[in-house]
Amino acid sequence: MKIVFLGTSSMVPTKKRNHSATLLLYKDEGILVDCGEGTQRQLKFARIKPSRITKILITHWHGDHVFGLPGLLQTLGSEEYSGTLKIYGPPGSNQIFNNVMKAFMLETRVDYEIQEVSSGVFFENAEFSLKALPLYHGIPCVGYRFQEKDTRRILMAKVKALGVPEGPLLGKIQKGQSIIHDGKRIKPEQISRLQKGKAVSFIFDTKLTKNCIALAQDCDLLISESTFAETH
Repeated sequence: MKIVFLGTSSMVPTKKRNHSATLLLYKDEGILVDCGEGTQRQLKFARIKPSRITKILITHWHGDHVFGLPGLLQTLGSEEYSGTLKIYGPPGSNQIFNNVMKAFMLETRVDYEIQEVSSGVFFENAEFSLKALPLYHGIPCVGYRFQEKDTRRILMAKVKALGVPEGPLLGKIQKGQSIIHDGKRIKPEQISRLQKGKAVSFIFDTKLTKNCIALAQDCDLLISESTFAETH
């Protein structure tokens, strides 16, 4: 897992900080959280191809968080982007996105899907899940949490000591199942250890709410641009 801060400034960029955009790289996934103006240029500085992006998570539709989206879509189209770009955002995102497409007269050269999210897990596979919760910002706004799944790591020294062969038996151990070898029952904890999945939370432009706490609870990394002025 790698986190790339492409922009951390607020409404007005500085000489050293660009508008909001954070890229989480995880195996084959490139998850971009917000896409402020100049995000494409920041990707070039970071030597990351725009086509590396597989998902875009929009926290809210204020300009400093999304003005880079039309340009990014145009670039992806010119690069013959393969696959389907998944774009997630708060309630109302479908209509806003359609308005953006019309305003900039963008040709649809990229296959994309827009999904409005509000509360709960909206994406999950065998490796990780993505969760959204509503925040408090005057317009529809959500925070996100990336949660890696727990995995079992085989302890090969203990495996060899017990003479367990590689193959289906170790596959069962990785699934947390006990096995029978040489007439003996071997539990997963005897030859493996559970590795807790990493969690990264994104909380932008909100007052402090219970959902902020829920998203940040026990996370390994909290990325925030919030002004926690009061509880709501």
